[in-house]
Amino acid sequence: MPAPREHVVVVGAGLGGVRTAENLRSRGYLGRITLVGAEPHPPYDRPPLSKQILTGAWEPDRAVLRDKPGLDEIGVSARLGAAAVALHGTTVELEDGARITGDAVVLATGVAARRLPGQPDGVATLRGLDDALALRDALAEARSLLVVGAGFIGAEAAHAARLRGLEVIVLEAGRVPCERALGPLVGELAARLFREAGADLRCGAGIARFTDARTVELADGTTVSADVALAGVGAAPALTWLDGSGLDTAGGVACDAGGRASGADDVWALGDMAAWWDPVRRRRHRAEHWTSAVDQAAAVACAITGAEPPPRRCPTSGPTSSA
Repeated sequence: MPAPREHVVVVGAGLGGVRTAENLRSRGYLGRITLVGAEPHPPYDRPPLSKQILTGAWEPDRAVLRDKPGLDEIGVSARLGAAAVALHGTTVELEDGARITGDAVVLATGVAARRLPGQPDGVATLRGLDDALALRDALAEARSLLVVGAGFIGAEAAHAARLRGLEVIVLEAGRVPCERALGPLVGELAARLFREAGADLRCGAGIARFTDARTVELADGTTVSADVALAGVGAAPALTWLDGSGLDTAGGVACDAGGRASGADDVWALGDMAAWWDPVRRRRHRAEHWTSAVDQAAAVACAITGAEPPPRRCPTSGPTSSA
């Protein structure tokens, strides 16, 4: 029987990371848990960022999953405000030079916002809390918003701007919004909703380049400008910090059906950065596309503690979204 694990390091202080810590405790784990997060904020839920927080309906504390007293309650030591930059076995190296070694490591760093080629630093993206607050402040002082990309983030930002009475221009390279996720018919309905809300949606609008932080040049040579520009062109798994770790990260951290990283006895991964093995379809794909982060956290906690794994609620569903 393997020796009991005395210290679990969870890298990523979002929903998956927090639920992993909670599930470890609820399944009887009594050892140390260290939660590592790149942002200085207490762990928070991300969906409200582009909805209630961006519109001003909520302040950030309403999206918090567990503040310091909440983490103390379940005996979790938080190391916030220092991003993980490397993984050496079960030792996590942070950007400030610190190293944290555990008997098991759970990787839950999610995704990062994609950037367009040549995108100026002044073009907004919307992935973290600071992004949402900065964009909210910018919209409060602006008269117009330019959104590149009519996906979910672009739609929610456009909605928030229209609620403030801003002129909104949305540029979408595809024939309709979210065609990959929704299909052409529902995508056309989404386009109608954009326009009924008062947004100037322009589909089939290829971007040649940004000429500055508020102006884009289209493929036909015309330019479009606004007081604020936002790039909402999707997200990609946050994997570059794992370069040199020895893990298979092609298309996500390759895992078995319970989240254990391939070739690593004491490393697990979950969420959008992970590619779990689907035993029904006999292939790997991003875990978030076929089971929730909450279910994954429970499965990983069971694997670490040796508890009976929970039944998988949707083992045969395929990818449903490219967001």
